[in-house]
Amino acid sequence: MATASQKERSMSEGIENLGESTKRTGSSMGESAQDAGRKIGDQAKSFASNISEKAENVTGSMGECMESFGETMRDHLPKEGMIGNAGQAIGEKIESGGRYLEEKGLKGIGQDVTDLIRTNPVPALLVGIGLGFLLAKVMRS
Repeated sequence: MATASQKERSMSEGIENLGESTKRTGSSMGESAQDAGRKIGDQAKSFASNISEKAENVTGSMGECMESFGETMRDHLPKEGMIGNAGQAIGEKIESGGRYLEEKGLKGIGQDVTDLIRTNPVPALLVGIGLGFLLAKVMRS
């Protein structure tokens, strides 16, 4: 028959084995969670990249449409008189806006806005405050 000290030693060894087994299981679960996290992160990056690329393509297409619309407008409006002059000016602006969108894309527009804010911080701040005020008014109504 086993003595009390043998039983205690056996229980102690069992507890140690259980502790080691728990550590291994926890470590394995941690590694699995890290792998899953990496995979999710990679998929999110890929998804964001695809969305960004599609947005750039849409912006380029929008620019082409605007450019075409500006040309059509200039071609079909009268060339002379007050309406003709106004139509020609509007057509040219739409056309140049379309070229800008087509050439720069969203990244270029974002960079241009950032540069504009950096060179004119006070007016940009005032515009932001004004837009915030107007947005608050619209949301309240």
